[in-house]
Amino acid sequence: MDKPLLRDQKSTVIEETVVTPTHGRYLVVPPVGVDPVPMLVGFHGYAESSDVQLSRLRAIEGCERWLVVSIQALNRFYQRRTEEVVASW
Repeated sequence: MDKPLLRDQKSTVIEETVVTPTHGRYLVVPPVGVDPVPMLVGFHGYAESSDVQLSRLRAIEGCERWLVVSIQALNRFYQRRTEEVVASW
């Protein structure tokens, strides 16, 4: 048990932590050509997905010669207007 954070006449607050597994998502586009190749990694913005960032990365000239990776944040939620699953860091 951790140390109490607050102690007064009526209550004690104790902070505990719980270890939980979570699943991450990332998209990979393999390069055209032979190994070794450079790697281009992108992280999307708030309320976006790895799909959106992957489109941006693929628009970079010459990216077909790189290993392109788009990583999605772990804090997922639904976009209000579209019900699309998006994420934030």
